[in-house]
Amino acid sequence: PLCCVQVVDKRRQLAGKTTMATWGRLCVYTLGILTTLLFYGVLQERVMTEQYGGEYFHFSVFLVLCNRIVAVLISSAASAVQDEPLRPKAPLWTYALISVSNVLASSCQYECLKYVSFTVSMVSKSCKILPVMLVSVMVLGKKYSCRNWMTAAAVTAGISMFMFSGPTEADTPHRSTVLGLSCLAAFLLFDALTSVLEERLFKKYDTTILNQMLYVNFFSGITAVAALVCMRQLVPAIHFALRHNDFTVDASLMSLSAAAAQFFIFGQIQEFGALVLTLTINFRQVASIALSYHVFGHPTNRLQTLGIAVVFIALFAGKGFPDTRDLFKAKPGLEEKTVEDTESTYLLQGKKASDPEPEPEDDLKC
Repeated sequence: PLCCVQVVDKRRQLAGKTTMATWGRLCVYTLGILTTLLFYGVLQERVMTEQYGGEYFHFSVFLVLCNRIVAVLISSAASAVQDEPLRPKAPLWTYALISVSNVLASSCQYECLKYVSFTVSMVSKSCKILPVMLVSVMVLGKKYSCRNWMTAAAVTAGISMFMFSGPTEADTPHRSTVLGLSCLAAFLLFDALTSVLEERLFKKYDTTILNQMLYVNFFSGITAVAALVCMRQLVPAIHFALRHNDFTVDASLMSLSAAAAQFFIFGQIQEFGALVLTLTINFRQVASIALSYHVFGHPTNRLQTLGIAVVFIALFAGKGFPDTRDLFKAKPGLEEKTVEDTESTYLLQGKKASDPEPEPEDDLKC
């Protein structure tokens, strides 16, 4: 009996430490994503909506290329410092597939700022929850509770209220709600696909953060160069950067913040999954909208403000979305657990290791 009590106490202490460590990693990833992407958002809006020496910048894929070059350099240096092998851990075509989706998503994200306001862009990105859930169901075979689908529906309703109750166009010569929403829809689709494919790569091939960051960005850079050459935009974009030093500074800082954000994004996807990342990004939308109001002064009416409130109240009220029980499940490679440890846990609970786990009672599957 005394031995059993000691084992139970030891297991409880270990469980407590594991829980605190998990919450700690989640906080680090979340704060890192929020800080880097807030800075990135301000620079992104400045580059795409304001003039440099009387000229607007029109080559959005060039910004994707700059981001990817910086990310490859940083991930290569970090791999060398940590003595991590540079060889790919997954087939090259899997990295290339993610890269194509990633470049398309990033390009659409930049392009939409030519046509609709930054606030519209941020609020619409909250629709990302629904595409991620749908793609996860189709690609990964996941199941979500009725509460999850209801939250996604409420978010969509709030976005619709915002979009159809006031001005949405950007303050640029090319403003167009139809083109802007088309770019946003394409962004949501490709970005959801990118997140799910990255999560699948982590699970199937046990890739590391640096390994995936290196190869995805390498192939993304190749894809961006090919696109720029095909559209005959590579040389004009370089000439624009040479003419305007302030643009070069902004683009460089934006690329550095984007590369830093990728470390935290890949880490969160690897440990907690694509849906947790989506919720983190939605927290970022609130702060980005507030910061954009302060820096650039975007106007909205009362109904649009109510629509924004509905979106984020729905997100925050959907507690357990994603289910917090999933945050503390053992992840491959994060901790060592022997067969004896697992068996002793089941015996202390009066079960056998071969017994199936019971289904959660409060998680009605749809």
